[in-house]
Amino acid sequence: MKPGHLKQRLARTRNPLEKGMTLLEIMIVIAILGLLASVVVVAVMNQFENSKVQTTKLKMGTIKTALNQYKVNHGEYPAGDGLKKLLNPPDGMKPYLKGKGAPKDDFGNPIIYKANTGSGGAPFELVSKGSDGQIGTEDDIKITGPEGHHHVRERVRHSKGITLIELLVVLAVLVMLMGVGIAGLDRISGTALRTQTNQLSAAIRHAYNRSVAEGLFVRLVLSPETDQYRVEASSERVFIDIEEDAQDAEDKEKKGRIDAEEEEKPVRKARFEALIPNVAMTRGIEIYGAITSGREDVITSGEIAIHFFPSGFVQPAIIYTTDGDGDYFTLRVNPMTGHVKRLPGRVEPDRGFGQPDRVEDEGR
Repeated sequence: MKPGHLKQRLARTRNPLEKGMTLLEIMIVIAILGLLASVVVVAVMNQFENSKVQTTKLKMGTIKTALNQYKVNHGEYPAGDGLKKLLNPPDGMKPYLKGKGAPKDDFGNPIIYKANTGSGGAPFELVSKGSDGQIGTEDDIKITGPEGHHHVRERVRHSKGITLIELLVVLAVLVMLMGVGIAGLDRISGTALRTQTNQLSAAIRHAYNRSVAEGLFVRLVLSPETDQYRVEASSERVFIDIEEDAQDAEDKEKKGRIDAEEEEKPVRKARFEALIPNVAMTRGIEIYGAITSGREDVITSGEIAIHFFPSGFVQPAIIYTTDGDGDYFTLRVNPMTGHVKRLPGRVEPDRGFGQPDRVEDEGR
């Protein structure tokens, strides 16, 4: 064989590793990626919406409690625009709800109050328009009083085709996610950690509102070992047993400010009933621990109780949540307003721990 013929043959023989993809192979890859994209997008959107639904239910439960308290004081539920009467009582009493303006659901829509029109002859009905912002549709959230329950119908989502531009956008997103795996999407974006931290924040606000509106002694109980929390209430007076710092106690003893009677005074334990049963953190999200008044170190074992008093005072506390991979959120509870401030990362208490901030906004 002539050298020129061999060179031409070698030029026509391509390395199998350099073989290009056929049109059929490209179509199969696009079909697989499109299927994965639809699963991921639907899962993420449902997670966002479910979180907002749960938070809206908690807010509506707080309003229901305020309406019941209004009836106790006035003998009847408010008529007409009753929610405004909860914010500005006609008799000059303390507002039954905190905040300014009409209460809104987690979708940004005002919560609707209907007097004497609830189903089954209930005295009132609270309605959230849901994610579509329209009344009378399948995703409306309703609660009736005084013993009514939450009701929300699942909305059937109809799929529709996607354009070429939408497909290209989905493919670009999937390429970025392939490096770490689609299974880790929640941890990449921090969606699960943020969502469940917000749900814990809503439970704290619910505990505060129930305590103030109904005159109850309420406590939030955290369990870092099982990653669960619950809210309990008691009508009996609660005494907090706060462990004093050893050096502070020694200083007080030297100054003669601790007597034997105070040290031996028994702590009376109240009986609690559940307001919110045990809620478990999911998708690998954990309750790392908390710092409460009278403690310097983070408590990471056993059960941690944060108390809410009818006077509106809350036991100062800092709560840490984590995804187990080094990402944290910090919840700081304002002792004077019960508002919760969500901060990214693990924030250590400052010198003013236990004192209200000048500006404190609830995490969203």
